This record gives sequence, structure tokens and C-alpha cells, in this order.
Amino acid sequence: MTRVTGIFGKRLAGGALVALALGAAMPAAAQTAYYPVPGGPQTPISITLAIPVRASIGGSCNFATAGAPNGTYNIPGFIDVNSWTNDFTMQLVCTGPSRMAIVSTNGGLLSSASATTGYANLAPYDVAVNIVQGSGGPTTGNCPAANLKSSSAAACTLRGTASPTVGLPFGASVNLNGSYVRVSAPAFPGPDILVAGSYTDTLTITVSPAS
Repeated sequence: MTRVTGIFGKRLAGGALVALALGAAMPAAAQTAYYPVPGGPQTPISITLAIPVRASIGGSCNFATAGAPNGTYNIPGFIDVNSWTNDFTMQLVCTGPSRMAIVSTNGGLLSSASATTGYANLAPYDVAVNIVQGSGGPTTGNCPAANLKSSSAAACTLRGTASPTVGLPFGASVNLNGSYVRVSAPAFPGPDILVAGSYTDTLTITVSPAS
């Protein structure tokens, strides 16, 4: 058996944050008009003007303070004979419809050691997300890490850098507990044998308001 160690790290790319200034609606101050009375005093006439002022606030989405799915996970044991899983918890501050996207640097657990015929230096694993929303059940999504690599042509809603049109869509989620990113894999199925070495990957996770 070949002992390998997998390390996951997360680099937070700043979530897009959009906010428009809010102007409170208020009526104009009461105005007083006067007209002359021939041969008499000035008589006041009070005129109230109601002028509606409208404003809007754009959606915003980011990770809460200390709420980003940050951390490193060292896989115990031998990934060619044991399954493994780990959750990175997260907490969002997304005030309306939003999106989350992920990019895998290596598309799997990669070793710097070279692999000759009959051996492999890349071990597959899966990435799943669970996003707790303010109403309704959670939004979930999952993809093999191979499909999260930026150069992958495979379909995966989670892949990419989040934008108003890119990423897994979800509803408002403000400081709610229970959201996480999960990484997992069964025992390495082969048929090749994993070379000895340290296996690593990095997931970059971004969020954005949705259009």
C-alpha cells in the first residue's frame, strides 16, 4: 500500500459586493403663499406639496465575518484503501438571490511525483455544497473535482468565478448556520497504483449577487 496525504486549502476570492445608496422618501416641507387683498392685510394660504422620492438597494453577497469555508484538511490513512470525507462550514451574508462558484486548481488530489505506466499521481474526489436559505429547504450542488478545473469542458453548475450569471443559484441567506462545502471520495479505485508522495488540491470559492 502507498501512504499518501491529501491537503485541502481554500483561497477566498473576494465576493462581489454591490450596494446602491438609499434615499429615504419624504414629503417636501409645507410652503406658504400669499396674495394681496386690495385695501386690506395680506392673507396667508398654506399649500402642502407631496413629492415622492423613490430609491432602491441592490443585492449584496459575501461571507460573514469568520464565516468563509477556510481551513486545511489532512486525510488520515491510505486513500487507496479507505474512503474519506470532510466538511468546511461557512456562513453567508447574501441579502437576495445569489450564486456560488468553485474552481479546483488541480482537478483532483495531485502529487508532484511523476507517474510511469501502471501508476497514477492524481486521485479523484467529489465536492458538494449545502447552502441554508432564509426560506424553503437548502440549495445543494455537487461535482467531481475534475469538472471544477477551469479548463474542464464537462458540465458543472458550480464551476467558475461567481457572477450575476455564473454559479449555483440560491436564495437569501443572512448569518444562518448549517451551510458547508464537503469534500469526499471512496477508496481510490485504480486500476493504476498511486505513487508515493503528498497529494494536494486547492479550492477557490466565490459568491456574487445574481441578476
